Amino acid sequence: MTFLPDPSNFGVRLGMMLVSVFLIAFGIFLYVPTDIMPLAGEGAMLAISQVSGVAFSTIKIIFDCSMVAVSLVTCLVMLHALGSVGVGTVVAAVLVGTVLKGITKVLGKQRDARLGISVEQPCEE
Repeated sequence: MTFLPDPSNFGVRLGMMLVSVFLIAFGIFLYVPTDIMPLAGEGAMLAISQVSGVAFSTIKIIFDCSMVAVSLVTCLVMLHALGSVGVGTVVAAVLVGTVLKGITKVLGKQRDARLGISVEQPCEE
């Protein structure tokens, strides 16, 4: 018995994916600018963002889409099938960075003021 709805319904699966995309983006929004040691993926994206001056959320979209493309090609070459690359993977690759960009535009100044971060941080748009 579970408290979550039946994930066999496409609408429920879509809703659960969108909630998870928002939670991931919000978590990244909170932890990246605090200078807590990031995970490898976010660390690479943060380094690219800082060196290039491009917003972190934009780098995240590019990086995530690139990783999905590499996974897709690898699965097609090695497995001759899509493997675990599905619609949710592709949508999440695009939406996490996009939602992060939106959250940053709405709440970034308040977060930065509380953390004492200057406006020039790469997490800003």
